[in-house]
Amino acid sequence: MSKELRYLSLLHNNLTGCGLNNGTMRLDMIQRLQSLNTLGLSYNNLSVDITFNENHDGLSSFPKMKYLLLASCKLMEFPKFLRNQPHLNGLDLSNNYIHGAIPNWILRFNYLVYLNLSNNFITDLERPFDDLNSNLYSLDLHSNKLHISKCLIKRNSTLRVLNLAGNKLTGYVSDTISSSCNLRFLDLNGNLFRGLIPKSLTNCQRLQLLNLGNNMFSGRFPCFLRKISTLRVLILSDWKMLHIVDLASNNFTGTLTKSLLRSWTKMMDGNDKDEIQEEYGTFFSDM
Repeated sequence: MSKELRYLSLLHNNLTGCGLNNGTMRLDMIQRLQSLNTLGLSYNNLSVDITFNENHDGLSSFPKMKYLLLASCKLMEFPKFLRNQPHLNGLDLSNNYIHGAIPNWILRFNYLVYLNLSNNFITDLERPFDDLNSNLYSLDLHSNKLHISKCLIKRNSTLRVLNLAGNKLTGYVSDTISSSCNLRFLDLNGNLFRGLIPKSLTNCQRLQLLNLGNNMFSGRFPCFLRKISTLRVLILSDWKMLHIVDLASNNFTGTLTKSLLRSWTKMMDGNDKDEIQEEYGTFFSDM
């Protein structure tokens, strides 16, 4: 390969081997391509070996990358050479077997705007993370084993996409979301959150999709979310909590099944009648 090569994408092929061993590609082969700034090896049938020969200093001699895409490369850990890649714009390590905590130096890269670590076995963020200086636009951590997230939900002045779905996150979502929130997409589906849906979500005035489904949220239906004029998709999933369903002035077709209507048990709960009228006024339902 030419030493002047800048862009190499082998994405979505069926490559099975390159380098020393069949089925394995040694990443230190790339070291001589010092002009390379984009490398895509995702979604092949490769095991990418991220160790380096003893004769090479992988931290210093690896090309300075802007985009590195190593999804589904059978990685077991965060590549150590990444620590010397502060100019990364995009990093995809999804669909691997990475365990443990996310090293905090990754979230300190000033130029990193896209980070996808989904579908791994990540459990935590390395401490300390109070001094993180991240310009991330998109952070995808869905389908891991994370059990801490409060700092991520609060630190959203630059984030536009935050996906924490399918983890083991517990407790309450803090009601201290900043007025500088810039989120467009927030997915907390499939965790163990409980308590009230925070009213400070209305600080996310550019939010377009909010997925809170399959958790254990309680309290009143979050009508305050109507203050987010940009909201297009709201997923709560637990239909049993619905007090009011307004489908007026649309062009829906099809049938509302009896089983669906009967699942809206809160509409039939006479104990909530006074509370509902106090907040929403008198309303009429004819089904």
